[in-house]
Amino acid sequence: MQWLKSLFGKKKNESVVEVESEEEGGVRLPSAWALPVSGEVASLKGLPDPVFAKGMMGAGFVIHTDAPTLCSPINGAVSAVFPGGHAIGLTTDEGVEVLIHIGLDSVNLKGEGFHPHVREGDQVKIGDPLVDIDFALLKQRLSNSEVIVLFPNVEGGEITVSDQELVWQPEVQ
Repeated sequence: MQWLKSLFGKKKNESVVEVESEEEGGVRLPSAWALPVSGEVASLKGLPDPVFAKGMMGAGFVIHTDAPTLCSPINGAVSAVFPGGHAIGLTTDEGVEVLIHIGLDSVNLKGEGFHPHVREGDQVKIGDPLVDIDFALLKQRLSNSEVIVLFPNVEGGEITVSDQELVWQPEVQ
């Protein structure tokens, strides 16, 4: 997730679902994964932030939740923990990147409301706790407190969740 570090200026559970890794059109999704928190899954398109809504940081989805702990959706490594703990980058054992961002403008909280359990370089398994979240505080201080799950290397199209399975749908031209 080197590109995320440079972009943001970083200085130095649900049940597990086995899915086939997709390679169609260059799209790779994790071979095993779980939702990082329980809640209602929705499209990125409904977010008021165009960077996320238009998929500029990759395809993904939103989870409407108030679950207090964000857990690893994959088996792999922690590739980035953003200052303040509002976002975490992960890389699966197969090399698929996942970015989980909690709330919009949550960087402005400067860590308030977030308690990370992991550091960059840590190995994680599906269901391992990543960060505790004070959603009551987030709902007071932010306009949007949803959990945003992105796949930075998947450009175009949309990723949805159907019966706990990741589904990539190409853009209709």
